[in-house]
Amino acid sequence: MNPLLSIIVPVYNVEKYIDKCISSIVSQGDAFNEVQLIIVNDGTKDNSIGIIQSYIDSFSNITLINQENAGLSEARNCGMRYATGEYVWFFDSDDWMPEKCLGRILDVLKKKLSEVFLFQMDIYHDENYHRTTYKNVKPVYGCSGADILALSFKAVEGYVPTQIYIARRDFLIKKDLKFLKGVYHEDMDFCPRLLLSAETASFVDFPTYCYRIRTSGSITTDNSLFFKRKRSYTKVFENLSKFSCKNSDKDIFDRVMMVTACGFYNDFTYDQWKSFKKEDSLDDFIGQLKKVVSKNLKNANGITHVIRMMIFLISPTLLKYLGKKI
Repeated sequence: MNPLLSIIVPVYNVEKYIDKCISSIVSQGDAFNEVQLIIVNDGTKDNSIGIIQSYIDSFSNITLINQENAGLSEARNCGMRYATGEYVWFFDSDDWMPEKCLGRILDVLKKKLSEVFLFQMDIYHDENYHRTTYKNVKPVYGCSGADILALSFKAVEGYVPTQIYIARRDFLIKKDLKFLKGVYHEDMDFCPRLLLSAETASFVDFPTYCYRIRTSGSITTDNSLFFKRKRSYTKVFENLSKFSCKNSDKDIFDRVMMVTACGFYNDFTYDQWKSFKKEDSLDDFIGQLKKVVSKNLKNANGITHVIRMMIFLISPTLLKYLGKKI
């Protein structure tokens, strides 16, 4: 019999964190017996796989997949190809699962209420608890994925990361939902497509995931990757622009595009902007961003955000020159 849930964990140079991650999953008692744990070795160069080898040897429901380094997106896509569970959960190797949590998750999934489930998440700065997402938001069951996306905007928590969602595998296959290869910020592309493709979705009000914000050593905190991250935004924007959503979801989709646009231009300094323009032809792309931003001025959160957006519409270069002064 196929497992109820496949958990996919890509692994690349995380020997400092991987033991806590895998231990937190396999120590969930009898509930772990209903799970397929897929570990994708994305060409890790450290001792990550050696650390978890004892888990691989001890549990028959752990599958190890080895591949040459291809990045997080392709590692997740690879894991999907080996998944046999009714549901799929993408789990990062530097995060962990709360105690006595998996059984509660499986109880929800067994009710088969939705194609996609959104769960609460606890956020940590390294090991220090910071906050829980979606506080004071009531559970919602069996609505549309677009409704869940609207809830995310209303709660001001956003719709990423991927790890807060568990989705039916047959739904992912039917909609051909895969991660965009070769980019950072792949969640900003995948998550809205996931939700806008779902006819049924639910928000479940308990934390299932401990999300670690690393102070160093992560893609989002490595300043040397700044320009690669910005180029990823252009690819994410382009891919989302090709996505065909229902007419009734157009306003929500426009807000998704605005978030992507703001993610591109919001934190440049003037010197970074000049360096970026030397290497890239941005005129057409900036024109697309301006159309999205002007359409969504009414959805901006706070006067500062409105001011930044209006300056961008007048002159992107001026906004870069002002930097974080506003």
